[in-house]
Amino acid sequence: IGGTTGARVSDIALTNDDSFLYGFTRNTNQVVQIDPADGAVVALPATSSLGTIGGMWFNSYGELFGRRGTVDGSYYQFDLVSGAATVVSE
Repeated sequence: IGGTTGARVSDIALTNDDSFLYGFTRNTNQVVQIDPADGAVVALPATSSLGTIGGMWFNSYGELFGRRGTVDGSYYQFDLVSGAATVVSE
């Protein structure tokens, strides 16, 4: 996403609240917001050491969740302002 220097994400989630796409980039270990109209990618501030997030989705309340890849399969909730990850299930 975003050309040759863009974000490498393994999954993308669409929220019905703001029409943006969200993913988790392995490049910088950050949640990214993607504008589908022009492909612009904005990294949210928080970084983590999660590695690969294998799946991302929104619940009906507009909250973003992701499942960590093959390491431990933990589930996380991501803050849409800061990008911070909180473990919700291990």
